[in-house]
Amino acid sequence: MKIRKDLTGQVFGKLVVVELSHKDKWAAAHWLCQCDCGNTKVVAGNKLSRGETKSCGCYRVQCGKDKVNDLMGQRFGRLLVIGREESDAFSHAKWLCKCDCGNETVVLGDNLIRNNHTTSCGCYLDEMRPTFNLSHGKTGSDLYNVWASMIGRCEYEPSSCWEHYGGRGITVCKEWRESFESFYEWAKDKYAADLQIDREDNDGNYCPENCRFVSRSLNVINRGKLRNNTSGYTGVSYDTHNSIWTAKIGYQAMSKKAIMLGYFQDKHTAVEARNAFIKKYNTPHKIQEVDLTL
Repeated sequence: MKIRKDLTGQVFGKLVVVELSHKDKWAAAHWLCQCDCGNTKVVAGNKLSRGETKSCGCYRVQCGKDKVNDLMGQRFGRLLVIGREESDAFSHAKWLCKCDCGNETVVLGDNLIRNNHTTSCGCYLDEMRPTFNLSHGKTGSDLYNVWASMIGRCEYEPSSCWEHYGGRGITVCKEWRESFESFYEWAKDKYAADLQIDREDNDGNYCPENCRFVSRSLNVINRGKLRNNTSGYTGVSYDTHNSIWTAKIGYQAMSKKAIMLGYFQDKHTAVEARNAFIKKYNTPHKIQEVDLTL
């Protein structure tokens, strides 16, 4: 088999060319290469020559590992990160965690720092279960999970959501806390799989008078101020570059991006402009009372 250029023995990054593997239908040579990590890989000659392929793929994986946030020693609820595990098939980082109960568990990094839903090895749910009446036979249903999560973020201090709920004094009413059946009877005709439970008064408790099921986008609209909010008002911030206040509102029915409402000399005028927009277009956002002491 005649080839234009023999690459046997040449080194390209981590790859050493062992021998010609084959030619494709366009007569382009493909070479069997040995990688420094021990793996072999067949690579097109032009990709070797142009520097497009320099390893069997291990270099890319290693680079991905290097870019992963180092969670060693960090605490998430009851979990303390004590080691790095092999990534999953999609290169998502996994971490070995020690739970306060003594058990060890492996958790995806996203579930610790992004999705915020893994804060124990499972012992918390085991502890909570005896306090729940499970005779209703709906354990594991969507509405049961909504109910259990609602109680968890109000009563379980290690929860990553606790500071926004239980930490602010938000509670679940006695009727619902003591009876899933009571919550189910209230929710069964209101709930759908694409809806989330929402408190109309963001500072109020979970109870029939204050709760409803809404779309995810509306639920986001009705959340409290962001953690880094310094103005005291939702949607109002200070533009340090231009030394002026801005007002924005997020409403997907009008725009995929937050709508800029303008620039203002003081934040109270910005709040009033935002309130005026809400009233004019009857958007589902909450009117904010101007507090001159803020």
